[in-house]
Amino acid sequence: MPKFKIYRERNWTSRIDQPDIYLNGEKIGRTHYGETNEFDVTPGSHRLQVKFNSAWGGSKEFQFNMFTKDMKTFCIERNKIISYGFLILLLGLVLLKRYIVIAIITLIIRTKGWSTAVNVEDSLQSVIYTAIYILLVVCFLFIGRKSYFKIKEAGQE
Repeated sequence: MPKFKIYRERNWTSRIDQPDIYLNGEKIGRTHYGETNEFDVTPGSHRLQVKFNSAWGGSKEFQFNMFTKDMKTFCIERNKIISYGFLILLLGLVLLKRYIVIAIITLIIRTKGWSTAVNVEDSLQSVIYTAIYILLVVCFLFIGRKSYFKIKEAGQE
Protein backbone atom coordinates (compact mmCIF):
# COMPACT_ATOMS: atom_id res chain seq x y z
CA MET A 1 0.00 0.00 0.00
CA PRO A 2 1.35 3.48 -0.83
CA LYS A 3 2.35 5.79 1.99
CA PHE A 4 3.31 9.39 2.34
CA LYS A 5 5.08 11.36 5.03
CA ILE A 6 4.53 14.95 6.00
CA TYR A 7 7.41 16.79 7.61
CA ARG A 8 6.86 20.07 9.43
CA GLU A 9 9.94 22.25 9.20
CA ARG A 10 11.54 23.67 12.32
CA ASN A 11 11.80 27.44 12.47
CA TRP A 12 10.80 30.19 14.86
CA THR A 13 7.66 31.13 12.89
CA SER A 14 6.03 27.72 13.27
CA ARG A 15 6.46 26.94 16.97
CA ILE A 16 2.97 27.91 18.12
CA ASP A 17 0.52 26.76 15.46
CA GLN A 18 -0.59 23.16 14.98
CA PRO A 19 -2.36 22.97 11.62
CA ASP A 20 -4.71 20.17 10.63
CA ILE A 21 -3.86 17.92 7.67
CA TYR A 22 -6.59 17.23 5.11
CA LEU A 23 -6.49 14.59 2.41
CA ASN A 24 -9.20 14.82 -0.25
CA GLY A 25 -11.19 17.18 1.98
CA GLU A 26 -11.14 14.95 5.09
CA LYS A 27 -9.12 15.64 8.21
CA ILE A 28 -6.53 12.90 8.72
CA GLY A 29 -4.37 14.39 11.46
CA ARG A 30 -2.51 17.32 12.91
CA THR A 31 1.11 18.28 12.61
CA HIS A 32 3.33 19.82 15.25
CA TYR A 33 6.58 21.77 15.17
CA GLY A 34 9.39 19.64 13.72
CA GLU A 35 7.23 16.51 13.56
CA THR A 36 6.99 13.90 10.81
CA ASN A 37 3.66 12.10 10.27
CA GLU A 38 3.14 9.02 8.10
CA PHE A 39 -0.14 8.04 6.43
CA ASP A 40 -1.38 5.12 4.33
CA VAL A 41 -3.19 6.11 1.18
CA THR A 42 -4.92 4.37 -1.70
CA PRO A 43 -3.37 4.46 -5.17
CA GLY A 44 -4.66 7.29 -7.36
CA SER A 45 -4.94 11.05 -7.45
CA HIS A 46 -5.13 12.96 -4.16
CA ARG A 47 -5.42 16.51 -2.81
CA LEU A 48 -3.43 17.50 0.26
CA GLN A 49 -4.14 20.65 2.23
CA VAL A 50 -3.13 22.16 5.55
CA LYS A 51 -5.64 24.27 7.45
CA PHE A 52 -5.13 26.39 10.52
CA ASN A 53 -8.02 26.67 13.01
CA SER A 54 -10.10 24.13 11.06
CA ALA A 55 -10.78 26.40 8.08
CA TRP A 56 -9.58 29.96 8.38
CA GLY A 57 -6.00 30.09 7.15
CA GLY A 58 -4.01 27.37 5.53
CA SER A 59 -2.44 26.30 2.29
CA LYS A 60 -3.56 25.93 -1.26
CA GLU A 61 -4.50 22.38 -2.28
CA PHE A 62 -1.50 20.32 -3.39
CA GLN A 63 -2.38 17.63 -5.92
CA PHE A 64 -0.33 14.46 -6.29
CA ASN A 65 -0.61 10.91 -7.62
CA MET A 66 0.27 7.73 -5.75
CA PHE A 67 1.02 4.37 -7.30
CA THR A 68 0.99 0.90 -5.73
CA LYS A 69 4.33 0.96 -3.85
CA ASP A 70 5.02 4.69 -3.74
CA MET A 71 6.49 6.48 -0.75
CA LYS A 72 6.46 10.26 -0.96
CA THR A 73 7.54 12.91 1.50
CA PHE A 74 6.02 16.37 1.69
CA CYS A 75 7.33 19.36 3.57
CA ILE A 76 5.04 21.92 5.19
CA GLU A 77 6.61 25.28 5.74
CA ARG A 78 5.21 28.50 7.10
CA ASN A 79 5.10 31.33 4.59
CA LYS A 80 7.79 33.64 5.94
CA ILE A 81 6.37 36.70 4.18
CA ILE A 82 3.07 36.24 6.03
CA SER A 83 4.90 35.63 9.33
CA TYR A 84 7.05 38.74 8.98
CA GLY A 85 3.98 40.62 7.78
CA PHE A 86 2.19 39.92 11.05
CA LEU A 87 5.22 41.18 12.98
CA ILE A 88 5.21 44.34 10.87
CA LEU A 89 1.48 44.80 11.51
CA LEU A 90 2.02 44.40 15.24
CA LEU A 91 4.87 46.91 15.15
CA GLY A 92 2.68 49.23 13.10
CA LEU A 93 -0.05 49.01 15.69
CA VAL A 94 2.39 50.01 18.43
CA LEU A 95 3.89 52.86 16.40
CA LEU A 96 0.60 54.18 15.01
CA LYS A 97 -1.53 53.91 18.15
CA ARG A 98 -1.51 57.70 18.57
CA TYR A 99 -2.77 58.21 15.03
CA ILE A 100 -5.38 55.48 15.34
CA VAL A 101 -6.78 57.00 18.55
CA ILE A 102 -6.89 60.49 16.99
CA ALA A 103 -8.61 59.10 13.88
CA ILE A 104 -11.27 57.37 15.99
CA ILE A 105 -11.87 60.46 18.12
CA THR A 106 -12.07 62.63 14.98
CA LEU A 107 -14.59 60.30 13.35
CA ILE A 108 -16.73 60.22 16.49
CA ILE A 109 -16.66 64.03 16.84
CA ARG A 110 -17.57 64.57 13.19
CA THR A 111 -20.36 61.97 13.08
CA LYS A 112 -21.95 63.33 16.26
CA GLY A 113 -21.81 66.89 14.90
CA TRP A 114 -19.95 68.19 17.93
CA SER A 115 -17.67 71.18 17.56
CA THR A 116 -14.14 70.13 16.84
CA ALA A 117 -11.10 71.20 18.78
CA VAL A 118 -8.93 68.67 16.94
CA ASN A 119 -6.26 69.93 14.57
CA VAL A 120 -7.55 69.26 11.04
CA GLU A 121 -4.13 68.42 9.57
CA ASP A 122 -3.32 66.06 12.41
CA SER A 123 -6.70 64.34 12.19
CA LEU A 124 -6.50 63.93 8.38
CA GLN A 125 -3.03 62.43 8.68
CA SER A 126 -4.33 60.10 11.40
CA VAL A 127 -7.26 58.96 9.27
CA ILE A 128 -4.94 58.26 6.30
CA TYR A 129 -2.45 56.27 8.44
CA THR A 130 -5.27 54.32 10.04
CA ALA A 131 -6.87 53.54 6.68
CA ILE A 132 -3.56 52.26 5.29
CA TYR A 133 -3.05 50.13 8.40
CA ILE A 134 -6.56 48.66 8.17
CA LEU A 135 -6.00 47.92 4.47
CA LEU A 136 -2.82 45.99 5.32
CA VAL A 137 -4.63 44.02 8.04
CA VAL A 138 -7.45 43.13 5.63
CA CYS A 139 -4.90 42.08 3.02
CA PHE A 140 -3.10 39.71 5.40
CA LEU A 141 -6.26 38.28 6.95
CA PHE A 142 -8.41 37.79 3.87
CA ILE A 143 -6.39 37.89 0.68
CA GLY A 144 -3.44 35.88 1.98
CA ARG A 145 -5.39 33.39 4.08
CA LYS A 146 -4.68 30.45 1.73
CA SER A 147 -0.96 31.27 1.76
CA TYR A 148 -0.06 30.81 5.44
CA PHE A 149 1.53 27.45 4.68
CA LYS A 150 3.28 26.03 1.64
CA ILE A 151 3.30 22.33 0.78
CA LYS A 152 6.04 20.99 -1.43
CA GLU A 153 7.32 17.55 -2.29
CA ALA A 154 10.68 16.77 -0.70
CA GLY A 155 13.50 17.19 -3.17
CA GLN A 156 11.56 19.64 -5.34
CA GLU A 157 11.57 23.42 -5.13
